[in-house]
Amino acid sequence: MSFAFEPSCGIGDHMVTIGGTVLVGEDEPVELNPLTAELLRVA
Repeated sequence: MSFAFEPSCGIGDHMVTIGGTVLVGEDEPVELNPLTAELLRVA
């Protein structure tokens, strides 16, 4: 089973979407992209 989360926020002309995908298996969940759970700054 898989879950995809994409919460979004918009203020004026600025928009941000964050999220990730998690696979749920018999043993444990697997996060496909752990970088989406971190705040990344772009210069």
